Amino acid sequence: MDSKILISAQKNLNGKIDSLDITEVYSYPLMNSSNFNLKDRYNISITHQKYIDKFIDIGTYSTRFNRYVYSIERVYLNGNSKTLDERPRYEITKKFTTSFFDTIYSKEEFLFRDKLNNIVIATAFKINFKPNKESFRNKHLFWSLEKEEEFNPKPIQNFDNIYKKLFIN
Repeated sequence: MDSKILISAQKNLNGKIDSLDITEVYSYPLMNSSNFNLKDRYNISITHQKYIDKFIDIGTYSTRFNRYVYSIERVYLNGNSKTLDERPRYEITKKFTTSFFDTIYSKEEFLFRDKLNNIVIATAFKINFKPNKESFRNKHLFWSLEKEEEFNPKPIQNFDNIYKKLFIN
C-alpha cells in the first residue's frame, strides 16, 4: 500500500499534459450504438480538455441482444486533429495483486506510466471487500448479493487523489 507520486507529470505552458490512455481503468458505456456519437464526444471533451492537450484514449462497451461489444475510441481535444500512429504519452494500467486473505478482500494496484521515458511516475491502490455468501441469510432467507453489499465496508482507494494531484492540479 505504498502508493505515492514518484515524479510529477510534465506539462506544457498551459499547464496541460500531452495525452492520456485510460483504456484499462475506465470503460465508457455506449447507450444506443456501438460507436461514439457527437454527444458522447462532447461530454468527454468537456470533462478532459481542461488538463489534457491533444487526445485521450478511452475503452467503450455496448450491449445488444445480450452481446457485449468492446472497443477503444480516441477523442481529440482542444481543436487537435487526427495524426497517424501517435501513441499517448501517459498510460494508466491496473493489475490485481494477491494477498494473504483472498477470501476477505481483493487488491488492485494502479501504475501511472510515462511511455515516452518508460518510467512509472506514480502508484495507487484500491481494496474491495468481498461479500460473505456463506451466512445463514444468504443460504436460506433469499438474501441477495446487492443487499449483502450494502452491509459490507466501502472500498478503500486513493486512485482519485493521486489522479487529481498528478494530472489536474
